[in-house]
Amino acid sequence: NRLEVRGDPVEVVKGVLTDPTSGAGHFSVSRDGTLAYVPGGIWQKNAQLVQVDRQGRSRPLPAPPRPYYQPRFSPDGTRLSVGITGANDDIWIMDVARGVLTRMTYENENLAPIWTPDGSRLTFSSHLEGPPALHWMKSDGSGGRESLLADTGSGDFAASWAPSGKVLLFGRHEHGSNWDVWQLTPGQPSSVRPALNTRFNEQQAMFSPDGRWLAYVSDESGRDEVYVVPYPGPGGKRQISTEGGTEPVWARNGRELFYRQDRKVMAAAVDAGMIPQSPCRRVPLPRIERQEMRFLSPAEVLRLADAIRPDYRALILLGAYGGLRIGEMAGLRRSRVDLVRGTVQVIEVITDARGTLRVGPPKTRAGRRTVGLPQFVLDALAE
Repeated sequence: NRLEVRGDPVEVVKGVLTDPTSGAGHFSVSRDGTLAYVPGGIWQKNAQLVQVDRQGRSRPLPAPPRPYYQPRFSPDGTRLSVGITGANDDIWIMDVARGVLTRMTYENENLAPIWTPDGSRLTFSSHLEGPPALHWMKSDGSGGRESLLADTGSGDFAASWAPSGKVLLFGRHEHGSNWDVWQLTPGQPSSVRPALNTRFNEQQAMFSPDGRWLAYVSDESGRDEVYVVPYPGPGGKRQISTEGGTEPVWARNGRELFYRQDRKVMAAAVDAGMIPQSPCRRVPLPRIERQEMRFLSPAEVLRLADAIRPDYRALILLGAYGGLRIGEMAGLRRSRVDLVRGTVQVIEVITDARGTLRVGPPKTRAGRRTVGLPQFVLDALAE
C-alpha cells in the first residue's frame, strides 16, 4: 500500500501568514481535521530609512517603505547599500540624493553587504550552495559576482575592510562552535586565519579608520558588550560598553565609537587613539509606538494545545509554562529532560542564520539554565 496525491489542489482558506525566506505557512491541522492558522500574508515588516542627527531629529530618506535591513553608507556618503527581504533576500544600492533604488543581486540569498574602502565594490555573503560564503561585485553593476572564499562548510559573513583594502574581517560560525572573527587577504588562500577566537562568541568586528584598532562584540561577561583591541597587536582588550552593547561603528574621523544599547545609540569618546574610561553619551532615536502585546490565558493555551497536532502539544505547553524560546525548544534533547526532578536543561539552541539552521550554545551565560516544569507539562513530554 502507498499513498498518492490525486486531483487538483483546492483552496481551503485565504490569508495565511507565510515566511518570505522559507515559504513556510504558519498553520497546523489536528487529527480531527481542525485547521489552526495565523492570519496574514507574506510576512514583511516594512521600514522607513531615516537619517538621525545628534539631537535625535530624524529626516526620512527619499525611498519607499520596504523590509530593509543593515543599511551602509558608501565611503563618500552618496550611496547606501541595503538588504531587502523578500522571496529571496537581495542587495540594493540607493542614490541618497534621489532616493532611486538599484537592485544588485537576483538569485539565491544575498546578505550583509559592506563597501570596500574605495567604494568600488560590495562584499557580501551568498547562499549559492550550502552555508553562506563570501563574494564581492563591482558597485556600478558591471560584471558579475566573484568568490572571495570558497564554501568552507561554515557560515561566513563580511564584517569590515581594513583602510588599506588588503584585509577583510568576517564572522564565521562553524558547526557546533561559537561565532569567531576571521580575516583574509583577497587572492591569498593561505592568509585565512582567526583574528579573534576564544570559547566565547566574538562578532561584528570593525576596523578603526586608521586600522590600528578593532571594535567587536563579545558575550564573555554573560551578555553582549563592546570591546576594543589593538590590531594586529600586541595589547589587551578594553571594554567600552557597560550595560550591554552591539553593532559598533567608528566615526569617520576616528574620534568616536558608536554602538547600540537596546533601542539607544551610544557614543564613546576616543582620545589619541585610546578609549578612556569616560561616560558614554546617548544619541536619542525617534520614538516608535509599539503595539500592545497580547498573551494567551491558561485556558486559551490548553485549547490551542488540544487543537494542534498531537505531536506538537508538548511544544505548546513547554513554551507557555517553561518560558522556552522556539530555538531553545528545537534544540532540546531527550537527555536534557529529567522527569524525576521535573526539570529541563537549556544547553543547546537552534538558530536560523538567514535560512541555514545552526546548533550551538545559548547566546549568553544566562541563557544556559535549568527550568522547573508543572507535572502536566512533564506528562505531555513523557508521552
